[in-house]
Order: sequence, then C-alpha cells, then structure tokens
Amino acid sequence: NPEMGFPEIRARKIVERMARAYNLNMKSCAIIFVDDTYISGLHKRYFKDPSTTDVITFDLGDDHIEGEIYICVDQARRQADEFNVTVNDEIRRLIIHGILHLAGFDDIEEELRKEMKQHEDTWYDTTTDD
Repeated sequence: NPEMGFPEIRARKIVERMARAYNLNMKSCAIIFVDDTYISGLHKRYFKDPSTTDVITFDLGDDHIEGEIYICVDQARRQADEFNVTVNDEIRRLIIHGILHLAGFDDIEEELRKEMKQHEDTWYDTTTDD
C-alpha cells in the first residue's frame, strides 16, 4: 500500500504548517486513503458526479474546522505516472489541495482555480523536506 508509505508525521507537519499560515481554527484533520470505488461513491452522493476523482474535502465543524480529506490512491498513482512524480509527491500535493479547501479556497471557477493553484504550487515547493 503506497498510502502506508506516506509518513503520518510528514502529513501532520504539512497540516500544522498550513493551519498556522492561514490562521485556521482547526480542531481536527483526518486524511483518509481510499480507492476508486469508494471515492466515486462519495463523488456521486455529495456532488452528483459518479466519476472517480483524486481528492474530496469536507469540513464537518461549525465554529472550527473538523476536516476530512479523502485521497484516492488509485487516482494518485495514475496522476503520479502522468506528471512523472512519485506517488508520495502526488499524495502530498493532494493533501495540500485538501487543506486549501479547508482554508476557503475554491477551484470551481477559472479565476479562483488559478489562485488556488498558485498557493498549491508554493506549498508543494516548500514542503519537500517535511
């Protein structure tokens, strides 16, 4: 399982650094590794789209963040091949993407997607040694 190859301490450092940087009132942030079948079920149920996707983020908190970041390892593997990076590097990018959603970034509209992508790239470049 490649998800077991992603060190929990590394994920925790990324979450903590980003939570501080964006001043997030984060009570918890679970990173859940799933397969195509599981994530396409979530995608269909909550977004009316039955296709697979790489990451889905939920904030279950009211006055604080209780994040759940679902990462599809199958899709991360395919994207890692496509972008010629390691699976762990792609998973790191997806964790960053999920936290940016928790920080209020959106990628539905093109302008907002560009801004989110800039933040994602910056964090990706600065978290290589975590």
